[in-house]
Amino acid sequence: MATPEFLNLFCKRKADDELLKKLKMNLLAVGTVLDDAENKEISNQAVKEWLEELHELVYQADDLLDEINTEALRVKVETEYQSSTSFMVSASTYISSFSNQFFKRIMPEIEKVVISLEGFIQQINPLGLQVVEPKIRSYRLPSTSLVDEDAVYGRDVEEENIIQMLLS
Repeated sequence: MATPEFLNLFCKRKADDELLKKLKMNLLAVGTVLDDAENKEISNQAVKEWLEELHELVYQADDLLDEINTEALRVKVETEYQSSTSFMVSASTYISSFSNQFFKRIMPEIEKVVISLEGFIQQINPLGLQVVEPKIRSYRLPSTSLVDEDAVYGRDVEEENIIQMLLS
């Protein structure tokens, strides 16, 4: 959601920008309980259905965001192309009107996703879902067959003898 092209597409559209912020916050809110939901889906059918429907909704949101990114890149490319030609005034008018049509079509879909996510958020407490801190994984050094020469002890006399033989 934070590509420059994406942000430029929304820079003059405050109401739409607020809706995208709401979408982002709702996705974050639902995301905080995903670990707990994935643990509980095995034993709780309601949580399993909630999670399946949530996955579907997140896929829809992802598709919408991809569509917006595609539109943002298209507008950027067309603007760059038109700025290199002599048709700048008519081209910028065309691009802004086309973007307005795009927003009129896409924003109601985003509103539906935001409203649906709010419904999922309201179901978090009744389902008994909680924010679960991720388990801290123990840090383990990777195993290797390489030897750290500084950690090898003993055999100093043999090492010195071999060096003396090679040098003589």
